[in-house]
Amino acid sequence: MERHRSHPVVRVPTVGLLLACALLASGCARPTAMVKVPSGAMAAGRPEGPNGHRIEALEHSAELRAAFADWRAAVEAAAASGSLPAPQLSYGAWLRPVETRTGAQRHRVGISQSLPWQGTRSLERQKALAMADAAWYRLESVRRRILHEVEISRHDLAYLQRALAITREDLRLVTYYGEVTQEAIRTGGPKDDALEAQMERTTLADRISSLESRRSVLSARFNMLLDRPLDTPVEVADPPEPGEPEAVPVHEGNSPQLAGWQSRIRAAELGVDLARKAFWPRVTLGVDYVDTRSSRLPGRTPEASDPVMLRTALSLPFWQRESRQASLRQAQYHHQGLYEAADEARRRLEAKLAGIDHRLHDARYRIDLSRSSHQPLAESALQIHDESYRAGQGDFLRLIESRRHLLEIRLDRERTLADHAILRADRNLLAGAALPAPPHREP
Repeated sequence: MERHRSHPVVRVPTVGLLLACALLASGCARPTAMVKVPSGAMAAGRPEGPNGHRIEALEHSAELRAAFADWRAAVEAAAASGSLPAPQLSYGAWLRPVETRTGAQRHRVGISQSLPWQGTRSLERQKALAMADAAWYRLESVRRRILHEVEISRHDLAYLQRALAITREDLRLVTYYGEVTQEAIRTGGPKDDALEAQMERTTLADRISSLESRRSVLSARFNMLLDRPLDTPVEVADPPEPGEPEAVPVHEGNSPQLAGWQSRIRAAELGVDLARKAFWPRVTLGVDYVDTRSSRLPGRTPEASDPVMLRTALSLPFWQRESRQASLRQAQYHHQGLYEAADEARRRLEAKLAGIDHRLHDARYRIDLSRSSHQPLAESALQIHDESYRAGQGDFLRLIESRRHLLEIRLDRERTLADHAILRADRNLLAGAALPAPPHREP
């Protein structure tokens, strides 16, 4: 049998505290006390920029609130687990009092307590805590996914901002060339160059219109993530220059998905142990009190003596043996299935991570090559053709072609910079910073 042990105090942070500590994508700090944050208090002190966007998205995520509620429910289930069964109070009355040597017995009152086999309650508590751990890691997974969506939208918007700025700059250059060709026509020059400049201006204006349309769509999606009006103006910072990310392998310490699998496997292991405990009997301890009146029989003592009886009972699980064996096999198969699924999830994550690392390396190579070789060469070629054309010796079509080539190189570099930042966000989603410890595990 197992002695009664009081449950540990479970301290749970509120939604406001959870969202505040979720500010940084690297993970949240362990809360040490229960803090209540008034509604709107975080919005009043929200920082600007990327961190402000992250907090705003987390504050307004119904999916995150649902995951938080699931975790709270699992924590409460853990607090309620492992308790003793309710004691039983019994009462009996003799319709015809039984006359004994000490008197007539009229009423019987008893109380009894059923005790699970030793270790059963501890296993139930540990299993419930493991399920609460799994709910916490699901919450962390949802948090990271929301931040990942915000990062992708930010980097796509940053690319479109840069692409619009570069294309508008190029349109001003082509407009200038068009003015030069018009001057040439007035002095008897050919009209072909002016027509070519006009076609380039039309093409660039169409590209700018397309980029602005895409930016409007992405801005609306970004505002939706932050629960803002869809037409709210959005300005984001340019993506940083790519660095060499730390090649951190995926494991339970930085992947909420793998940590959640391990928690569920642990709960299944404890479920197998509990299924084995079901083969052992339950012990019931009780005490009965008998109300006895004074005896009136001749030769009997007139003083009443109320008997008190201690009793015990032992359940014999004979008839449930087959059903309990089936329950044990069910628990074992469930554990085996979770173990295989977790192993498959690990392999898939490792494969995704390897693909992301390869694409990151390729993106860094293309960015470095564009910065050190392609763009300087294209700028030199444009300068040479521009000087030749101004001197009346160059071909206008060659000038336009070199300008177009430089534009594509600059746009491709900006797109690769954004893709590199998105890949970094993808990597952080799979194997980011160390996971925060579940708050309900605090001593």
